[in-house]
Amino acid sequence: MTIPSNLGTIHDILDNKILTAQELEKSFAGVPGPVATDEAAVEILSRDGALTPFQAQAVREGRATELQMGNYIVLDKLGAGGMGAVYKARDRRMKRMAALKVLKKELVGSPDSVARFNREVEASAQVAHPGVIAVYYTDEGPMGHYLAMEFVEGTDLAGLVMKRGPLPVGEAIETIRQAAIAMAYVHSKGLVHRDIKPANFLIDKSGTVKVADLGLVRITEQSEISADADQESLTQAYMIAGTPEFMAPEQAMDTKTADHRADIYSLGCTLWYLLTGRNVYQAKTQMQKILAHQKEPIPSLCQARPDAPPALDAIFRKMVEKEISKRYQSMDEVASDLSKLKVSAPALTPAAEESGATMVVQGGMAALAESAENASPETLVAGQSVSTVIVVDSSDFFLKRMASQAESLGRQFHVVKAKNMMQAREALHDNPGVCLVLASKTLADGSGVELLQEMRQEDSTRGIMFGLVTSDDDGASAVAGIDRAMAIKKNSFAADLAELAGNIQQGGGPSKPVADMAALIADDSHFARKRIEKALRDMGFGNITVAKDGAEAVEKIEASAFDMIVTDFNMPNLTGDAVTRKVRLDGRNAKTPVLMFTSETEDHILQFAWQAGVDKILPKNATEEDVQSSVRQLLGLR
Repeated sequence: MTIPSNLGTIHDILDNKILTAQELEKSFAGVPGPVATDEAAVEILSRDGALTPFQAQAVREGRATELQMGNYIVLDKLGAGGMGAVYKARDRRMKRMAALKVLKKELVGSPDSVARFNREVEASAQVAHPGVIAVYYTDEGPMGHYLAMEFVEGTDLAGLVMKRGPLPVGEAIETIRQAAIAMAYVHSKGLVHRDIKPANFLIDKSGTVKVADLGLVRITEQSEISADADQESLTQAYMIAGTPEFMAPEQAMDTKTADHRADIYSLGCTLWYLLTGRNVYQAKTQMQKILAHQKEPIPSLCQARPDAPPALDAIFRKMVEKEISKRYQSMDEVASDLSKLKVSAPALTPAAEESGATMVVQGGMAALAESAENASPETLVAGQSVSTVIVVDSSDFFLKRMASQAESLGRQFHVVKAKNMMQAREALHDNPGVCLVLASKTLADGSGVELLQEMRQEDSTRGIMFGLVTSDDDGASAVAGIDRAMAIKKNSFAADLAELAGNIQQGGGPSKPVADMAALIADDSHFARKRIEKALRDMGFGNITVAKDGAEAVEKIEASAFDMIVTDFNMPNLTGDAVTRKVRLDGRNAKTPVLMFTSETEDHILQFAWQAGVDKILPKNATEEDVQSSVRQLLGLR
């Protein structure tokens, strides 16, 4: 049939150049009979793939004009934060993908926000390097001021570690080496990034690391950027620019004068995070984090990662020297020293495409509740009668609504309200027995995704269930692949929460004390079995079964249910990954946490374990404290 040109949606699509007439003709060519309604037309275009789900929703809601931003046609929403949102778009003329960073309309009247946006525009225009996100264009469109940038098919380093766990040593070395080379170029242009952290490095499908987000860049005297672009208001001058978990001591003291060596310190903290999955210092409040970087001794990388060579520990320690004069003086020096270690480093693993592996399913909160029994933190002594639910939203209306509905769960749940990320952090610190955090995707001082990332970096909050509350359809992609996290929609919040109440356990933690939990240890080394058994008994485990090889482990698994399974990788008869696959197929043990020990470091070998369903991998020489910490994390214990 011909294009139903009498429909308003078709006019909107053509007027805003979302699709061409030829593209519309192709979609409607095989449709039998007339298309009488706008909804039917949108459904046909969606089913044919001509419109993305995001575009279809915008057209249905009469927001088709927002999909055209200059030469760019918006395809999807990638994420949002305190400054605005990022969209995936296609250049109509050049036929290439781009990422559009759009400044919130309400921030246009804020001199500080506009200055930061303009600073990123000017700074990005000065750098042209394969290790820095390229900038194509800047303009203003229906959704506001925007910056068109290179679209990277991949993920950021924070997301990579959250999904895969700590990186192999060689991969971490190569990642930071690439980052140092790119940052050396940025510094050569007279720019100081001031917000170096895992989330601000992207890795594409080819394995190339790219620097992102120059919004906090400081412009030094040798830069060619106009002086006006670096004029910070009095408010900005007395604020701390950057992220405290990765911030150099001198940057926290004086943001305006911190130079390129502050970026070196932050990159050292990033190296630590890639290798351990944790921040260098496990402080709680913002001030405690700042003081830790200033006063706490530098931890040993070799103790945190026994498979890390001493030479890498020395590089790390020099990167994070608190005394600036003793620190590396340039990123070139960092890259050079890392290159000397590169001979033993495996090739950097390219970022995998998003596979859609996620806990987000139809039914929202009900699906989240299925794993609540094993996910919520609890003290080692069971019996706490009240669990805490934290709700986070910057809107008074939605905050009250969410809190009221959470309170309806019953008196066994204590509801704490937080209006922003800072209050949420304080609530997590001050309230024991938190079993669930419900945070809106967009917050006044950041986003729910950022809060989730922070929680997954801290041992004390890593196992807490998390619901990302959103009014749009892109929440699923934001939490895809992150354990114990899912997206729920505001318009179904009440129904999903009511369903959750029947599933989540009172107390928010395991249903029995540690003394009654059953653990299986599978290892062909007598010494290793005894060492792990001691670690578990010191935690209070009273029911421990041992197996001397993989075949015996499978016999035990088929005969009994276990609360915790600890296995070696290389064992006679059956390897640890084969044992784990048997676990995941066993009805009683399918959801039992599996902790694996191995001396293997090659990622392509460890991939067999991850694919089999192992929850966490530790090196063979992990300390007793590491073993106990991992077991607590996997069982949701404190």
